[in-house]
Amino acid sequence: MRENQNIEYKQNWRDEYLKWICGFANAQGGKLFIGKNDKGIITGISNAGKLLEDIPNKDYSSGAPIQISVYSNKIIFWNVGQLPANWTVKKLSHKHPSIPYNPDIANTFFRAGLIEAWGRGTLKIISECIKAKLPVPEYKYDLSGFIVEIYRREVKAPSDKLGDKLGDKRRKIIKLMRSNQLVSISELSKLIGISNTAIENNIKYLKGKGFIERIGGAKDGHWEVKGRREI
Repeated sequence: MRENQNIEYKQNWRDEYLKWICGFANAQGGKLFIGKNDKGIITGISNAGKLLEDIPNKDYSSGAPIQISVYSNKIIFWNVGQLPANWTVKKLSHKHPSIPYNPDIANTFFRAGLIEAWGRGTLKIISECIKAKLPVPEYKYDLSGFIVEIYRREVKAPSDKLGDKLGDKRRKIIKLMRSNQLVSISELSKLIGISNTAIENNIKYLKGKGFIERIGGAKDGHWEVKGRREI
C-alpha cells in the first residue's frame, strides 16, 4: 500500500508528527505508520512499547524530542516528561496509579489498544526484561527529564583453549566479521575460497560455541564477534 493523503509512513517517531495526526483528525481521517520507510517496507523501531509510554507522558512545550542512545552494553531512552508531584523513581518499580502528563493522548492510545491498563508500563518493562533474562532496567529522574536504561545480557567470552581448536578457516571468518560486521555469506565464500554451504556450517559452529552472534535479520542485521581479539 502506497502513501497517499490518508496514509503516511515514517521510520522513526518525531514529535512534529502530532501535527500530522491533528491534520488527519480535522480532515477525512488517516493513518500514520511508524517503523516503515517511504516504500511501506517494515524497518521496525528499537522499543515500540517504550515509545508508546513516552508519547503521552512527554512535555511537548519544551520542543525537545525523545532521545535514544545505543551503546555496546545498553540502550538509553530520555524523555523531557516529568514525574507527578511527590513521586520518586522507586515508586515506578511497584504498583502505582497512572497520572499521564497528557491524559487526552493517553486516553486515545488506550482506546485504540496501543497501550494497556494505565500505570503498568514501567512494571511491564521490568517484567519483559526479566523474561528475556536481561538485567533489571534502571529508571532515573532529574530536572532535565526522565531516563530509562536497558542493559544487554552479559555474554561470557569463550576460552582460549577453544580458540586454539578453531582452525584456519574459522579464524578467517572471525577476522573478516570483526573488520566488516555487514559481510555476507557469499562475500565470505569468495574471500576464503570455500562454498556457501561450508561457510554456513562454520558459522553454525562458531555461533554454537559462542564466538559470534547475529544481531538482526539476514538483510538488515550484522555480525558481532565475542571473545578476545587474538582469537
